[in-house]
Amino acid sequence: MLNIFSLYCIKNYKFIFKFCLVGFGTFILNLGFVWIFFDLIGFGYKLSITCAYVLTTITHFFLNKFFTFKSVSEGIVLHGVKYILMLLMNYLITIGISAVIVGFFKQTPYISITFSTLFIASFSYLFMRHFVFIKIGKFS
Repeated sequence: MLNIFSLYCIKNYKFIFKFCLVGFGTFILNLGFVWIFFDLIGFGYKLSITCAYVLTTITHFFLNKFFTFKSVSEGIVLHGVKYILMLLMNYLITIGISAVIVGFFKQTPYISITFSTLFIASFSYLFMRHFVFIKIGKFS
């Protein structure tokens, strides 16, 4: 199993590196948006996370489509619909983790964003690489 994982990482190292780069940048952007909505504007943590999530995911989609996976030949609508399915799953996970970390453990929304991002990163990469941005007629 570890050998299969290693071979996969070697074969896809460029995608993984770019995905991590985009992910780190959008993670910082997400924290910044949460700070703006939560601390500066004074929204509740759930609304702050939701607003930040929407703005960040728009950026994340376009960076991954055009930079990470260079999927310029495929339609933006098709990719967008598949991406939205992934986002809905990620959003539910994010809100669930946030409810536990903020509501139960009484930690800040920033801690919850960090944990949820770490939790969903691997899932998101695989989902985007093999479902969202896969070229029509090409299965890798």
